[in-house]
Amino acid sequence: MKKLFYLSIAAIMIFTLSNCATNHTVTNNTTKETDSIKLLKVKANPQFISIQEGLQMMQDSTYAPKILKKYGYKYKKNYEVYRVESYKEMYYKNCSLPIQTGSGAFMDLPKAMKKGTSSYIAINNKIEIGVYNNQAYENLVGQILSVPGFTLINDGYEQEYSNGTYSIFTYAPNHRIRIQKTL
Repeated sequence: MKKLFYLSIAAIMIFTLSNCATNHTVTNNTTKETDSIKLLKVKANPQFISIQEGLQMMQDSTYAPKILKKYGYKYKKNYEVYRVESYKEMYYKNCSLPIQTGSGAFMDLPKAMKKGTSSYIAINNKIEIGVYNNQAYENLVGQILSVPGFTLINDGYEQEYSNGTYSIFTYAPNHRIRIQKTL
């Protein structure tokens, strides 16, 4: 039994040492492949706000009423979702407002109607864009990818795209996009 053990160890040693002395030729590729990133050109949906207009509203909040009026958004001042968040301004289109509590807060965000593309824009120190169908959400995400300078920073619960000045967060389950200044 000991002979077999020593023979197997000797065989392993011989194979190991013989493999170390083999010559492998290495060839270097002198041609470098460059990655070419092509920006997708996504046409903004004319039924709701575009990402570019959302970024303009972040730079100067006086643009908000002008931009949103051309899309036909309705306005609600000091919109508060009960025990969740409060917004200085809420704009909504093809949506109905939920039940209001006794304290004046609403039970939820605006609810989608069956007619048209429903969306809302909530403005505080950030801008939140919510849409209610997947096609509209994918259009907004495509617009983010087509804006020069925005790259994917974090891919997790929310996907974060940033250009250093502004961050755009996308949340697919609720079809929401949040634009805010980068910390």
